[in-house]
Order: sequence, then C-alpha cells, then structure tokens
Amino acid sequence: MADILIMAIDKTHADPTINAQKCYKRGDIIEVFEDGKLQDPPSTTPFVLIRVAGVTKAQADKYIESTDTLRRKFKLRVDDVPDAIKQELTTKRAVTVTLAQIKSFIRNKVTGLDEA
Repeated sequence: MADILIMAIDKTHADPTINAQKCYKRGDIIEVFEDGKLQDPPSTTPFVLIRVAGVTKAQADKYIESTDTLRRKFKLRVDDVPDAIKQELTTKRAVTVTLAQIKSFIRNKVTGLDEA
C-alpha cells in the first residue's frame, strides 16, 4: 500500500507567477510514502492522506513528478471524488481506497487528462 499526502487547501502568493508555479493547490499530490509511514494528519494541517491499497510506493512515485513550471504534475480532483471518500477525508482526514476507486480522479495538469 502507498500513502499519498494531498494538499487540502490552496496556498497563495501575491506574485501571480509564483502563485501559479510554486504554490501548492488543493488536490496537489505532495508526497508518497511507504505504507504506515504516516499517521492520519491532524485537522490543524493543510493535508489529507489517501492510502491506496494494492499500490507500492514505487508505483505511486510517478504522481510526484514535477515540471519546470509546476511543483507537481498530478493532482487529485478532490471535489469530484465519490461522496463516501469525500466524507472520510473531511471527517477523518484519511481514507483507504483502491487505485480503481480514485484513478479517474487523478489529473495530469500538463495534459489536462485524467489517468483513467
């Protein structure tokens, strides 16, 4: 299982270039960890945690790729995931899912296409 840390809020900066290229936005995939490395994020942090069953850290590492103009190439469309997943993320700040449950909600920000 891979633990994927997701930004839960939009970070902003007054400079539009920095804001667009360097500030993490809601849904950005921040980091990937081996199963069990992270505890559920407390409500005081700007993160939520998605544990993806059946996926290794090595397989999930592709989601933390960067580009010259983007901190992260992939994001989870948090507002579009099924209500049950959204509810868990809201109340517990963590959820365990399969890749099949969330893959179609992972978007490549360069191509604008979803993974599925």
